[in-house]
Amino acid sequence: MENRYKVNIDLKSREIRTDARFRTGDTNSGTMEITLTNNSLVENITGQNITFNFQKADGKTVTQDMTNGVKIIDGEKGIFEVVLRNETLQVAGKVNCNITFTKDDEITSTIGFIFTIDQSIGDGEI
Repeated sequence: MENRYKVNIDLKSREIRTDARFRTGDTNSGTMEITLTNNSLVENITGQNITFNFQKADGKTVTQDMTNGVKIIDGEKGIFEVVLRNETLQVAGKVNCNITFTKDDEITSTIGFIFTIDQSIGDGEI
């Protein structure tokens, strides 16, 4: 069962809001699907390398990129996703995130945004 949140990000926005909430212990199910725009216009991300940087509540940083959980769904429509790794979800609390796009010698990043990791009550075993 997937826990998917859709998040709209505009590169010109001063604030990114999301109500995304995940749980510690979730495995291969916590997903953020992002639609990227630039000044309210769809941003074509075809050929971009996308990297998520997560600063967890314990201060440690986790990076996920196109080799470990990030993929473009529809580049021309600016849609991509990240499936959060266990390492990203292991500490309950607020997670600060930003996304970097790299193509050739051009690098663009989003402003930071926050989502929440809730402590799981159980460990998933029956």
